Amino acid sequence: MKKLTAILLAALMFLTLIPCGSGSADSLSVSGDSITIGDLALRPDGQAGRLYENDGLKLLVPLEYDELLLVDRIEDAEDGTLFYVAEKASVEAAKEQGGDYRGAGFLFAIARVSEEELNIRRCGYMTGQEVIARGPDGSCYICYTPTDVRFVRESYEGIADGSNEDWKQWTTLNQWANTTMRESFIAENDGFVPLRYGNSDVEIYLARAAYDPDADYTLSTTEFGPLEPGGVDAAPFVERLTRDVTVEYAREDEAPDGEYAVLYFPGDKIRFDFFFAEGGENYIREVRDDGSEMLYKASSEKDGFLASAVMRAWYDALAESREPSALGAALGGWALPEDIALTDEARDAFDKAMDGLVGVNYTPLALLGAQLVSGTNYCLLCEASAVYPGAQPYYALVYVYADLQGGTEILNITPLDIAELAKRAG
Repeated sequence: MKKLTAILLAALMFLTLIPCGSGSADSLSVSGDSITIGDLALRPDGQAGRLYENDGLKLLVPLEYDELLLVDRIEDAEDGTLFYVAEKASVEAAKEQGGDYRGAGFLFAIARVSEEELNIRRCGYMTGQEVIARGPDGSCYICYTPTDVRFVRESYEGIADGSNEDWKQWTTLNQWANTTMRESFIAENDGFVPLRYGNSDVEIYLARAAYDPDADYTLSTTEFGPLEPGGVDAAPFVERLTRDVTVEYAREDEAPDGEYAVLYFPGDKIRFDFFFAEGGENYIREVRDDGSEMLYKASSEKDGFLASAVMRAWYDALAESREPSALGAALGGWALPEDIALTDEARDAFDKAMDGLVGVNYTPLALLGAQLVSGTNYCLLCEASAVYPGAQPYYALVYVYADLQGGTEILNITPLDIAELAKRAG
């Protein structure tokens, strides 16, 4: 009872501080430690603000900033914008100077997009866009920010030495827009939770692997060869690597040694090495075909986050999708030759099918089986080696089809885990 009484007293005092007509006791509502009177709000931290609403969404602007800002509520914007906020003084100064004043004083805008649209955007550079929240219906919220300074005045004297009072005001408004505004937006809207995705090269290419249907990539390790996406959904692995994860630049001398997983995009001639070494499990190296390199480090507040563990699980899922991997099962129903030496026909089909394949060198060692179809399928045991430094050779089954007209194609490439095969045989 004492707490409620204190809140109501605070509300009455609040009413004496606000401009006439801005709120009414008839619209007073109390929820926990929060008081709302019309479009005015008093929050537990002592923050007094004005509520702007649009399409069921609320944006709280502190009263001390409200008269300094212009808040536009946008309807039916193609990019999903709901709120557009600018510094009033900059807009007025730009108008006085004539010309096109659009964009003057721009601080931020908040937009709503579908999860599908967000995933599409994540596949490219989201310059001036920051993901900040997810709503209870799955919609995602983006904060648009200016990519250049939109501060406008008749004179800019005193900015360099910090004595310009207008610049101090501009700086204060930007600090609010980039910190507490976002926290307040999430708190004011029921069921909203913080959401963040980065937009480094690592995160863009990971998003492409999951959400770009035309993405061409392979995943390999320094121990086992490259696997194509196949029927495995990359999204669960990509989300674990990118959602609420921070990817920052690291010093080159921090690069770990040892084995790593390789996410390679042959069309763009770029790869990302995810290290496995203890203590280095969250380091990622970007390597381009021109020899340039960049080192990153991923971090997350999620307990036990290890990028290397996610990459291992992703590779294992790809490998399992290509079962059976054991020799006996892989060759079921095939005609097994008495002599495993390569025939001229098998070698010719292999050479034609491999022509133009890049990223891994395959050397045929034996013909393990043949199958007559409308043409011939061949299964060859090959030694393979990825074409990047430190790659270890391994064995793989390469399936090649030769049609009756002399055409060939690679049907499948299955890396062999020799230790696992030996274990099964034993």
